[in-house]
Amino acid sequence: SKIPGNSQQVNIELLRSNEFSINSNEVIHSASPFKPQKQLDLRILLIDNHDSYTYNLYQYLSTMTTQPVTVVMNDAYSSWGDFMQHLSGNASPTNSLRDHFDCVILSPGPGQPACSDDMGIVLEAIRSNSDIPILGVCLGHQALGYVYGNDKVRNNLLPDDMSSDYIISNNDQGAEVKLAPCGPVHGLMSSVFWLEDDDGNVGNRSNHRLTCQLFEGLPQNFDVVRYHSLVVEFSENHDNLVIEPIAWCDSLKSSAKNECEPQHATICMALRHKKYPHYGVQFHPESIGTGEVGYRLIWNFCHFADRYKARRRQQLGKSIRASFHDTNRDSSNSEIEVDARQNRIQPLHRVFIHKIRSADNGGKMKTPSPEVVFGELYSSRPNSFWLDSSTGSTCFRKSDSDDQIINGDVPVEGCPISSNSRFSIMGSDDGPLSRKIEYFGREHGPERRGLSIFQAHNGRCKSEKRIDTDILSYLRENLVKGSGFVDAVYLLDFATCYDGTEDEISIRTLAEFGENAISEEIPFDYRGGYIGYLGYEVRHDTQCWILEQEGVQGCVANDRKNSGKTNPNVPTAAFIFADRSLVYD
Repeated sequence: SKIPGNSQQVNIELLRSNEFSINSNEVIHSASPFKPQKQLDLRILLIDNHDSYTYNLYQYLSTMTTQPVTVVMNDAYSSWGDFMQHLSGNASPTNSLRDHFDCVILSPGPGQPACSDDMGIVLEAIRSNSDIPILGVCLGHQALGYVYGNDKVRNNLLPDDMSSDYIISNNDQGAEVKLAPCGPVHGLMSSVFWLEDDDGNVGNRSNHRLTCQLFEGLPQNFDVVRYHSLVVEFSENHDNLVIEPIAWCDSLKSSAKNECEPQHATICMALRHKKYPHYGVQFHPESIGTGEVGYRLIWNFCHFADRYKARRRQQLGKSIRASFHDTNRDSSNSEIEVDARQNRIQPLHRVFIHKIRSADNGGKMKTPSPEVVFGELYSSRPNSFWLDSSTGSTCFRKSDSDDQIINGDVPVEGCPISSNSRFSIMGSDDGPLSRKIEYFGREHGPERRGLSIFQAHNGRCKSEKRIDTDILSYLRENLVKGSGFVDAVYLLDFATCYDGTEDEISIRTLAEFGENAISEEIPFDYRGGYIGYLGYEVRHDTQCWILEQEGVQGCVANDRKNSGKTNPNVPTAAFIFADRSLVYD
């Protein structure tokens, strides 16, 4: 029988990601929860090693990025090349994973790195992607140690070009994946201490490159949960390895009574590659036992991956500018230009906003209520919308005779929703860029299924275009993968002559007035775009999408038959693209 690997545990975890609320530069203590200041635009690939903790990681990651997290089972594809072919569709496979993802997370799991059946595509993912940030957790950490454990550099130097000329392999004095001291540990709490330089950061051997500060904001000797049977063990002389340990916990040894007790030796709890953006942690940051420090550690990696992506784009930009001064550009420069165009943010729209204040009418006419405005402008139109926000605060009087105004944060009277509704947003699909999208999903008959786009021409008739896709894929293609929906917000002011003709128009961008100008001038997040509903039956599409991401071939929902109870005239989802809106403050 083979040596036992990491035992898979069934864990039910309470995720507290919505309770974190301290600044990112503060050290975490048990009474000071942490919350990222903003979500990142990060495309994350999570490789699932068949572990129940994988979706704890998924939940954490989903609070950190605006992009959907992609989960792939490690054995869903026969090889890494097969997976890359899947990403490329019918086209030839791309050479780099970074065309599709910004970072990779390797989940915990049962088994051991030396067994190919346990690892699937994981080892190939590590070897094939030296240019993309990777974080390995537990088994993923051990996989990094297994791949890089015997790689060394000559003369203890790490050149910018990590080619085979500089790396040698030797079975002596390397790092090895071995059984944990005193056997497997399941749910053991241990204190972790980490490598720290004079500035309080993880020690950095190469000051000229961007490194991940995994433990930024974390105290020394923070408690973690450990579930593992194997460890990455470094030899005493490991300075010339391409990987190095950066965190440890105290080891255990077997006593004469066959009991485990502390000893002075340590176990590697985290490692990093000295050149590549690859990091690993042996413990479980996603466990509730590790708590907020684990959430912060994962955030630190994601924040690093976001900065790494930005740094790479900056370097590509420099390469392109340099190539313009080279009259003898070769094919490699052309490849850089193509790569840069694929990564450059290309917003689809600009937003113009005109503000109408109640003072503009000289106080001669009372500002109409939202009901009157909607009834006058939109109620007779076939496709219109009225949204009420749930932000802001309103003051209340205890009664008509009471002159004392109670702060809206603690309203004495009134509906909670009413007390927090500051903005009413109205519009329809009658603008020059507007369109209506109707989607009939898998609960409808095959002849009815599909997505239709109705778009106006010359402000009058609408043409229909049918697309063989689902509503989520359509929105994802038009919003998420667009890398940016709007590029700037402009204030539009105009005056009219007495005969009704336009006299003067001025346009100014809020970027001219500093970073806070947009929030001060436009105190809401709404910028127009897709407005509509997703019916419950869209769940059939989400189910199939998740199965396809994990490599399952075929989806049962594709074969659904119409039960006869579905109204054939009611779309599964419907949206309009609103290019003209009225926001009532």
